[in-house]
Amino acid sequence: MISGRSRRFRLIVGAALWVTAAVVLSGFILLQLFQSHVRASYQMMLTTHMEQLAALLQHRADGLVELRGPLSEPRFTKPYSGLYWQASDLNGKVLVRSRSLWDGEIIVPSDPLADNEVHRHLAVGPSRETVMAVERSLAVPGSSNRLRIAVAGDIADTQPLVDSFTRTLVLSLGIIAIGLIGAAAIQVGVGLRPLAALRRELAAIRSGAAGRLASPFPEEVAPLVRDLNALLDHFDEALSRARTQAGQLAHGLKTPLAILANEGDAIGRDGQGERAEAVRQQVTAMRRQIDHHLARVRAAAAYGLPGVRCDIGESAAAICRALSRLHADRGLAIDCSVPPGTVFAGDAQDLEELLGNLVENACKWARHRVEVKARREAGTVVVTVDDDGPGVPESWREIAFEPGTRLDETKPGTGLGLAIARDLVTLYHGGIHLGRSYLGGLYVEVRLPSPSGRITPNSS
Repeated sequence: MISGRSRRFRLIVGAALWVTAAVVLSGFILLQLFQSHVRASYQMMLTTHMEQLAALLQHRADGLVELRGPLSEPRFTKPYSGLYWQASDLNGKVLVRSRSLWDGEIIVPSDPLADNEVHRHLAVGPSRETVMAVERSLAVPGSSNRLRIAVAGDIADTQPLVDSFTRTLVLSLGIIAIGLIGAAAIQVGVGLRPLAALRRELAAIRSGAAGRLASPFPEEVAPLVRDLNALLDHFDEALSRARTQAGQLAHGLKTPLAILANEGDAIGRDGQGERAEAVRQQVTAMRRQIDHHLARVRAAAAYGLPGVRCDIGESAAAICRALSRLHADRGLAIDCSVPPGTVFAGDAQDLEELLGNLVENACKWARHRVEVKARREAGTVVVTVDDDGPGVPESWREIAFEPGTRLDETKPGTGLGLAIARDLVTLYHGGIHLGRSYLGGLYVEVRLPSPSGRITPNSS
């Protein structure tokens, strides 16, 4: 469906209006020309009858005027047939008339007529109809008196011919208009085809199927394509620069933190246990904050970049294999079930960090089994992680997302896993939810954007 804001719609409507206006104007002009031609032809016919009438008029011995023979047009003998003639003196008195006039006459203006001068009028016929009349003055043989002769025809006689022409003209111009509008629509479609191709390639870039605009485009669109490709290059450079700077920052901070940790250990060996513990706590807190905010920076740099996508199945399988080897001594079974082609519209490193935190947290608490699954829903990907551990009470589930929260101090870790996971999910406009697993432990559900659409954050 083409909307009113569509450029194609506006161009087609504009072309249709111009074509319609041009066709209507052309039709009006052609109709006027045809009507003028019909009237001129009608006047020529009347003039021919008038010349024939002039040749047949004569004076009798008693002074009356008569015809030497009948006119060739039989309608002159049929009363009120629409074709009339009359001859009158210069004072306007009708001396002789056609049978078609019966007792009536042609009412013409009483303007002066020069010898052999022909006048043309719209006059009034015997039935008060409008007639076209031609008249002239002439001297009839056998008399010195001059006469005014007039031949007239009902102007309505020309209307059937005009009506027939009008119908043919409207039909013909209508077909021409439809053809021109159709041709304009085709031309608009052909002209806008490069923009449709550009839109398809942009969609491919957004979904990750392509990295750049590669198709040849006409020179009118080529500058835009070059600018878009340059913008994509700039985005890639910005992402790479952000990751490099984040890595450099992490490296630059971790070395001093390691030194501080060593100093804390040295202080402890010197017998200052309380001060050493305080240093170790602060170093641990700083490491948590660094890991937490670096994850946010990496995700924020990658979110929304065109073409960024990764396969969830590959990342999940690699993480599950690595953690299976890590927990092999516990006999922990980690099952990964992700349908092929399940794609996340984000960076692979962010996905691996997200899944790594969730699966590692599940492995830490699980007794025998961890399950990682994924499914596609409209515009989203849903990833779930189940374990058969003790789970998290409902009253503690929101607290579990707070940075540094450790529900069991006897378990190893920094307390940042779920906090980093929620931050990553939030930055990708997704949602994370904790619940009770059917295995008996913790159930974690994560909704992430897929390349086919974006989602609204789901409150956790």
